[in-house]
Parts: sequence; C-alpha cells; structure tokens
Amino acid sequence: MATTPEKLQLELKDTLEATGYVEVVAASSRKGDVRLLFRVKEATQEQWLKLVHQCLLELNPKYYFFLGVRYFIVEKELRFGWVLILDAEDSEHTDEAVQDMRKLVMRVYLEQTGTHLAARDTAILDDGIEVPAPQMTTYIGTRAQRAIQDLARRQHGDKA
Repeated sequence: MATTPEKLQLELKDTLEATGYVEVVAASSRKGDVRLLFRVKEATQEQWLKLVHQCLLELNPKYYFFLGVRYFIVEKELRFGWVLILDAEDSEHTDEAVQDMRKLVMRVYLEQTGTHLAARDTAILDDGIEVPAPQMTTYIGTRAQRAIQDLARRQHGDKA
C-alpha cells in the first residue's frame, strides 16, 4: 500500500521543523509530489543556508527537487516564503524520495550542529538515521498514535 501524499507532507514537515530553522505554513501535492511552503526563522538563516548547501551537494539526482523563494502580496505588502517540491519519476517512488530527503536533512543537521533532536519522539530509519516521528495528533487520536509508536518499537526494537 502506497503512503498517502498527506502523510509524506507531514513527515517532511516534521523533519524540516525539527531543525528549528523553519516553520512550515502550507503543504500540498500535485500528481503525487510533495510541496511545502515555509518561513525560515530570521535568527537561523545562516544555519539554514549551510544546511541547504550541504544537502544540495549530496542530493540524490534520481529525484526531482526544487527549492526556491516564492513572492506574493498579502494586504498590499510584499511577502515571501520558501518553496520545496520533491517528486520521483513516478509517484509510486515519492515515499522513497521523501524518506531519503528526511535522512539527508537530519544527517547533515546532526553533523553540522553536533546535537540530537529536541526532546520529542523520534524514529530510527533502517540505516540508523534519527528523524522526527510524525506528530499525528492532528490527524489521529492519541490511542492510535500510541499504537503506531508501539508498532514502530516492535519493528525496530528499542531504537524507535
């Protein structure tokens, strides 16, 4: 069963926000891709650009990746936000693209900062990269969230 675009959006959002550098303000999808619109916190712009630079150097070329700035008008004021679009050649592999991007972002973040994620639930992906566990309380109840976390712990031992 393929992962829904909404779940992929949530996972990528949580990963980016776990760095403390960005605040995601919107998520969407077209034809199975993942799109995020976010703000970079003013105090973390330099760290964000270092993270972006290293990620672009190591990005897997088999995925479509776009990162740019979108300008728009809000109440007659010029505003902008960062846009990230991630897609695979076919939408069936978008899940793989998102998971690879999450691993890359967190690995680079952890290497650059020498820190671990803030005190929040984390999941360990197959190759040992620590990423934020999706915060699903907005989408599902707490009982279901606990069941998902228990399942992850059983699948990955005590790492999850």
